[in-house]
Amino acid sequence: MKMNLASWFYLGTLLSSIGSFTFNICLVAFMVQGGFDLFHVSLILGLQRLVPIIVAGVFGHVTDSISPRLTIVAAELGAAAASFGILWAWGLGHDGYWLLVAFSLIKTSIVSFQAGSKAKITKLLADTSYASNASHAIWFNKATQGATLFAGLCAWPILKYSTFDTAIWFDLATFTANGIIVFFLPIAEPAIERAASFAESVFAKFADFYRYNSRAAVLDLLLAISMMGTTSFTARLVGDDQKWMALLIGIYGVAVWLAGYIERSNFLSERSSSLWIGLAVSYAMLGYFSGMGWITVGLALSKDTFYWLILHRISAHIQVDTPQEKMGAVTSARMTQMVVVLASGELLVGAWSKVFPVLADGLWRAAFCALVLGLLTLPRFQAKQRAGYARL
Repeated sequence: MKMNLASWFYLGTLLSSIGSFTFNICLVAFMVQGGFDLFHVSLILGLQRLVPIIVAGVFGHVTDSISPRLTIVAAELGAAAASFGILWAWGLGHDGYWLLVAFSLIKTSIVSFQAGSKAKITKLLADTSYASNASHAIWFNKATQGATLFAGLCAWPILKYSTFDTAIWFDLATFTANGIIVFFLPIAEPAIERAASFAESVFAKFADFYRYNSRAAVLDLLLAISMMGTTSFTARLVGDDQKWMALLIGIYGVAVWLAGYIERSNFLSERSSSLWIGLAVSYAMLGYFSGMGWITVGLALSKDTFYWLILHRISAHIQVDTPQEKMGAVTSARMTQMVVVLASGELLVGAWSKVFPVLADGLWRAAFCALVLGLLTLPRFQAKQRAGYARL
């Protein structure tokens, strides 16, 4: 029964994620096609990155004080309602640009707020073992970030044969479908300590994030630094032929699922250093073999797979060590830290792209991974291996 609940929950999450990613892909393409200048396109994309940081950082812990199931239902249906506003604003053409921005940010804010509730349900679906928590953490990653693979497949026919209205309706439909699915799931929810959660300060969630598993939290930060500015870095890798960009985005989605399968097989459960070595070598090779078509694609798959092997494992350790009543707060702190680092990296990579060659961009990432590898060997940073846990 529990696995059946989990299957429906992750299916709904996957559908909602596919709709959101498809919308974002089509938004950029159709805005450019519709004659909007690059500044206005970049502005709406930048604000969509900024808003989740504010929402998660300031309000994320509030999700620990309310029903996660009802929060998701309300958020999904609220995002669907905001999609009607986006549809109306798009119909106004250039005159409706600021309305398009406003409704898009409302939708993004609603979606960001519920992240902690989804993570809490993932925790509730698992038992107390590491294996169960790892399985659910991996499935949650696949149902969210792994949706990029399917979003690309959905966006292609819309871009080729239809209009942006279709992408909006598709996004609206997936929000509604997930809201209905979660509403009918009989998920047992524990009693909620409202006063304790509402009294928690904005900064306390970050202290909790580093308190329950400081090693995993630090590695999460270091991994994000190695991946910072990934979109700009990927654009540099493909060179002048930007048609490869879409393929590399799809490869990223493939890596989420591939790494999940490998991690669940426990084939590399006793190896942690080798994952960082693989990531370092992939970065170095990517810098050297950038703009070389299928060779670049193969190396990008290697890089993304090692990245997700590490991230899946970090996610599992964080989930199993975080109390259920703190999952919303810890998830929002983790999300804020990750998005700040990744988004800041886009600015940095863009700034130094005219100064440093792509080889240097790959080599500094490889060198950083090597430093992390050295850190893992320090006695102070080494952790006692727990029975049944994958080595972090």
